[in-house]
Amino acid sequence: MKRLIKLLENNIILCLLLFSLTDCSQQDLIPTNVLNNKLNILLPKDFVLMNNKMLEVKYPIAERRPTEVYTDDSGAINIAISLTNNQVSLEQLPDVEKALKKQFARTSNITLNSSKITSVNDRKYVILDFYSQAIDSRIYNLMYVTSLNDKMLLITFNCKTDYLPKWYSIGQKIIGSIKIL
Repeated sequence: MKRLIKLLENNIILCLLLFSLTDCSQQDLIPTNVLNNKLNILLPKDFVLMNNKMLEVKYPIAERRPTEVYTDDSGAINIAISLTNNQVSLEQLPDVEKALKKQFARTSNITLNSSKITSVNDRKYVILDFYSQAIDSRIYNLMYVTSLNDKMLLITFNCKTDYLPKWYSIGQKIIGSIKIL
């Protein structure tokens, strides 16, 4: 009996060790065409287009509501895509970065971690990494801004900070996969 108990204890420890070494943050990401086939991005296979009711709750100001939002079943982890009417060319991205940094500095509930202009998949983007405050939680945001057909395009990964340990690297991978079609 003691031998059986010892064997079970060793197996439990082995199982716990294997579980701790497993990367629980892995998600099955699938290439997905979005924004009427204007973009391709990797999305978790269980993400869905956010329904209108949830969109209205999470983004109450209609003029600022993203064009499309893909989300998990809780609505806590999102990929928001906005094609605005603001005229912007790729050459104007340095001005866009300056304007956004200035706007963020004037907004008390936003903490800008970093901003830069870089090329991703042969396309120039302003990349902003920041925290914002929602009614009930702090939100991490990774925003990519570029020009699409001379209009400002914003793609943002966001999640509650509670989910950040699991989702940070996944969000980086998702946003870094953007391709203009």
